[in-house]
Amino acid sequence: MKKLILIFSILLCFFSCLENDYNPALLKPNATKKFGEILVVTKKRNWHSELGQTLRANFGQLVNTTPLPYEKEYNLEFIDPDGLIQNIKNHNCIFIIDLNEQYEVSSLIPPTINDLWAKNQMVLDFKFKNEKKAVNFFKTTQNNIKLIVNEFYYSNITKRFSTETAINSLVKKKHNFHLTLPSSMKVNKSNKDITWLSQLTIEKDQNGKHEIQQGLIIYEYPYSRPSQFNLDHQTSFRDSIYKNHIVGKKDSTFMESRKDELGNFSHNAILNKNGEYIVEIAGLWRVVNDKMGGPFISISRLNPSKTKIITIEGYVYAPNFKKGDFIRELKAMIYSLKWDYSQ
Repeated sequence: MKKLILIFSILLCFFSCLENDYNPALLKPNATKKFGEILVVTKKRNWHSELGQTLRANFGQLVNTTPLPYEKEYNLEFIDPDGLIQNIKNHNCIFIIDLNEQYEVSSLIPPTINDLWAKNQMVLDFKFKNEKKAVNFFKTTQNNIKLIVNEFYYSNITKRFSTETAINSLVKKKHNFHLTLPSSMKVNKSNKDITWLSQLTIEKDQNGKHEIQQGLIIYEYPYSRPSQFNLDHQTSFRDSIYKNHIVGKKDSTFMESRKDELGNFSHNAILNKNGEYIVEIAGLWRVVNDKMGGPFISISRLNPSKTKIITIEGYVYAPNFKKGDFIRELKAMIYSLKWDYSQ
């Protein structure tokens, strides 16, 4: 009898320890790292109706500031709720869209649900009375939804980077802000006019290994008028910087904005989550008298004292690969900026 009591006590203690140490997060898989994908969970009839067309038109449209063939802004995948089985639930960004006349009408984007089925996952659960209201909602709020999605992606991308690098010490000393950067980032050039950083990585395709270059170029100049944020001023100023500083190994080779029939630009002004006015320009670059080229992203803002325009640009050279993921990584680095107010 005493032995039975002892065994029972040990088992009780064992299961109590298991219960106390239980952490449901440990049992969840990691979400996929395919940044730029959105899984849409809705009824099949919704996906093949005006609602699905609206989602594809506003989130899956082609981006003409990437080289041909153009890439999509987001890659949308669809699945019916009945098919949302376990191995599908590990997508990192999921839109659940349900239509029911009993739902209350709301013009607000629903709060994000984090780590619902997987770690490092974001779910947005949209509920609408009918398709007409759903279509109107996505047409009018698409930009705000994209800000939420992009912020989620950038946060996940920079989790594997650091602010404690020699490069960041240089950036902080010269420009009074921190960036979250990969440890593989190196300094190409640093002088009073620019800071030029880049990293080289190796990627494989069916033809073998290829070198990928991702670069960041930082420059600043006095702010005097709002028109300095205009597209023409921004592109002409960047080209003057590039002609003098971003030069190739051969004589008379330098980087410039591509302005021919293939050189499209986008120019957007946004308010970030901290209320800062930011101008984002995307386009293509090329090297004069050479064959190099690719996409770039340029992001400009005022410094805290509103005396200077700070521009950080990212460029990609990856002729054998799609460029969207590499540009997204660079945007994550640029948007990781945090001002150093101790200076």
